[in-house]
Order: sequence, then structure tokens, then C-alpha cells
Amino acid sequence: MKRNWYIIPRELYLWINIVLMIYPLYFMAISAMKSNAEFYNHAFALPMNAWDNLRHNMAMAWSGQVGAVRYTGFGTMLYNTVVITGISLVVLLLVALFAGYAMGTKSFKGKTLFLIFLMTLQTVPFFGYVMPMFLFTESLGLNNKLMGIVPVYVAVALPMTIILLQGFFHGFPKEIEEAALIDGCGELRKLSSVVIPIAKPAIASMAIVNFMGYWNEIAIASLMLNDERLRTINIGVLLTNSQTGIMNYAYVFAILVLSAIPNFIFFNIFQKSIIKGIAMGSLKG
Repeated sequence: MKRNWYIIPRELYLWINIVLMIYPLYFMAISAMKSNAEFYNHAFALPMNAWDNLRHNMAMAWSGQVGAVRYTGFGTMLYNTVVITGISLVVLLLVALFAGYAMGTKSFKGKTLFLIFLMTLQTVPFFGYVMPMFLFTESLGLNNKLMGIVPVYVAVALPMTIILLQGFFHGFPKEIEEAALIDGCGELRKLSSVVIPIAKPAIASMAIVNFMGYWNEIAIASLMLNDERLRTINIGVLLTNSQTGIMNYAYVFAILVLSAIPNFIFFNIFQKSIIKGIAMGSLKG
């Protein structure tokens, strides 16, 4: 029997990758169960009094009170992050869905030029437009407003989302659309009753990718949201040592654990649709 020796290095490579991905999560979890002094003295050791430390750290993170220093509480940062992420995601998917469907299934003048324009936007590095963007939003009075960052988030993610959805709808069966038209469906009814249910895997994939991008974004938020009451979770973690010059790791890791929970929940809700979307994309390719 022929032995496939390549399986051993392949399996070893996969296990190494699994360990490299899981270990940071493990380190974050055990660090949230330590006191600040314990972390400084034994950063890689298992925690002592893990349950008591975890309860204390979570309460400290939620209230934002770390000894004599007052930070933005996690509740406030969570509210800001959820509002910004949720509204940005809904607006992005609505706009990208209509645009991607039109680009993928319709023929109109300037379509190719518009697609080239969208692709060209992806070649511009973030730091190439960050300063003009900041000056533009400041002139419109959008800075230091919770809703002011939403159009910026949507604009940054919109080109790539449209391109990906356009690629999905480009292979959409024409027969299904024609059958819907014969049954008397208008464009909006066809889109809501026929196209969207079939396109759920692609939409779910775009939702999870952009959700994680918005949830973990820090560069734009740190530029536009300077008010302490408007801080997102990532800004709160970044600025924990700005008031004292000393990093409180117990507080930071408690926030990181709390902030990872929505990502975990959101991903698990949509994971089946994401797998279907990947499978459909590979079949089309």
C-alpha cells in the first residue's frame, strides 16, 4: 500500500496554526482572571483566585472605576460600539445590495466605468485619504457625533462590498428572475421575495466580514470621536494608560473578553450561511 508521507507535514502545519490561533484567546481569558499585580509578576502562569479576580475585573471594566482613576465604563463603550456598528452595517448592506444587484444583473451605460472606479478606490491606501476625510467631516460638523461616523464607515466599506455582491449576482439564474416577472412581481417584490432569500449566504458573508471590521475599527474612530462619552471599546482599551501612564492589564483583558462575546455570538449565528456562501462562490468559480 502506498503511504502518503505528505499527510504528516500537512497535519503538523494545521495543528501549529490551530495552536497559534487558540493560544492568544487562552492567554486573554486567563489574564482576565488575574489581578494586575499577579499579571506583572506571573504573566504566563495560571491564575490564583480566578473566580474572585474575574468578578472584580468584570465589575471594574463595566463601571470604569480602576482604583482612584475613572475611565469610560464598558457599558457606555458597548452602547456606542453597538449603535455605530449596527447602523453602519444595516445602511451598508441595504445600499450595497441594491447596487450589487443592479451591477450584476442589469446592463446600463457607464456600468463598466463605474466598476473600474470602484476597483480603483481599493488601490488607495487608508493613510492616503485619512486627512482629507478628517477635514471634510470636520467641515460638515460630523466629528464628535455618534452618528457622524456612520457615513464614513459606510463609504469606506461600500466599494468592496458592492464588487463582491456584484460578482455573486452576476451568476444569478436568469430563469428565476423571468419566472418572478411572469408571476407579476415588480422589481422590489422580486428583490425581496426571490433574490434576497437565495442570496442570503452572500449577504451573511458580507455582514460578518463588515461587522468584524466595524467592531474592531480604531483608526477612524480615534480621529472622529474625541469626546470621552463617545468612545468605542477599542478606543477605551487604547487610552487606558493615557491618564496614569501605567497599563492596568486586569482592566484591559476584562474589556477584551467582554468585547469578544458579541463577535463570538454574531459569528455563530451566521456561520452556516457563511459556509454556504463560500461553497457557492467556489462552485461558481
